[in-house]
Amino acid sequence: MIGSIRLLRERIVAASGSALSSILLVAFFVYVGMSMIWSVLAVYASALGATTSFVGILIACFGGIRLVSNMPAGLAYERFGRRPTMLAGLLLLAIGSWPVLIWPNLPVLFISMVIQGLGSAIYATSAIATVGDMSNKESRVRDMAAFQAILMTGMSVGPAIGGVLAAGLGYSAPFLLQSIVAMLGTLALFRVPPGRGGSRKARAGLQWSLMRQISGPVIMTFTSYFCRIAGTWVLMPLVAKDQLGMGLWAVGLLLTVSAITNIVVLPLVTWVADRFGRRALLLLSGVSIISSLLLLSLYATPVTIWIVSILSGLGGGFAGAVLSAYVADAAPPGQMGPAMGILRMATDIGFIVGPIAVGAVSDGLGLGYQGGLALSIVLMMGGTIFCWRQTRGLPDGKPRAA
Repeated sequence: MIGSIRLLRERIVAASGSALSSILLVAFFVYVGMSMIWSVLAVYASALGATTSFVGILIACFGGIRLVSNMPAGLAYERFGRRPTMLAGLLLLAIGSWPVLIWPNLPVLFISMVIQGLGSAIYATSAIATVGDMSNKESRVRDMAAFQAILMTGMSVGPAIGGVLAAGLGYSAPFLLQSIVAMLGTLALFRVPPGRGGSRKARAGLQWSLMRQISGPVIMTFTSYFCRIAGTWVLMPLVAKDQLGMGLWAVGLLLTVSAITNIVVLPLVTWVADRFGRRALLLLSGVSIISSLLLLSLYATPVTIWIVSILSGLGGGFAGAVLSAYVADAAPPGQMGPAMGILRMATDIGFIVGPIAVGAVSDGLGLGYQGGLALSIVLMMGGTIFCWRQTRGLPDGKPRAA
């Protein structure tokens, strides 16, 4: 376990000449920048005169743009190479902040978020595909875990920075810093090998046989994000506030604990994969998320709800790196970009559909919070079982004797 922590730390703070370290450094600042904007987006839009409905449309539009852009971003990655594609994403992220800095009004803010969503999809898809390309089957889980750790750390740090900047310098300050950070990231990417582009396979587009090979990890990615967003980010705060009478500060701390747990568990991911194989992580993830939903549904108390938060974080941490590693392993030459595009589409679909579905079940069907939790439990059980069966016979790492 201690050795795995050391390995993860060494990956994240790798030697300055390492291409992987450059990718991780850029990813950290990119996710800090994006989460700075997200921390003030709703309040900023409201200050500009937006209704609650408009704020919801604004956020949904960002997710929708990412959803439809993930696959084209993956195809562009194979067609033009890793460095040009990541550069395009970073430039769009930088440019996306400029309109609202010059003309701060609601229509321009909407346009800015559309550009930001496009840039986010292109950068994130090409970045994770690059990590998959530059790793091998032995190091892939560890490298994906390092990337996930950087992503989660950036998203945890960004909101605090964004809030401080907005309070001290105004709502435009997080947008300005995000643009500067993205432009600086383009310089760091010149230390990343450009990769090959323009292959005949890339021009041929998606190979549909790939869909069958990665269907298990893709389905589990969807159900994992569906259940964590719907359960942890929607239903858990509502149960904490409405049924347990917890204050808003405590609700926010619940979400922070879940995010921190997701980061802290990542060294354990490498340790489990090395000793027991990747499929053990699939079970651990499914059991953790299902247990969190069951506990929230059947026995939510001021004490157990903190356990719910921790279990949800564990489930996300166990699943993320290993699912990405399975998809990267299955991708033949010329298909890494499309494979990662599909995986990110599954993430965004779960992100968008989860809150809508549990809201419809809870309110539309009159089943309350318990109905939304029951739907999430059934989906997570089905996704875990399907992925477990579909990954049978796939490379499972090289477990060593404990």
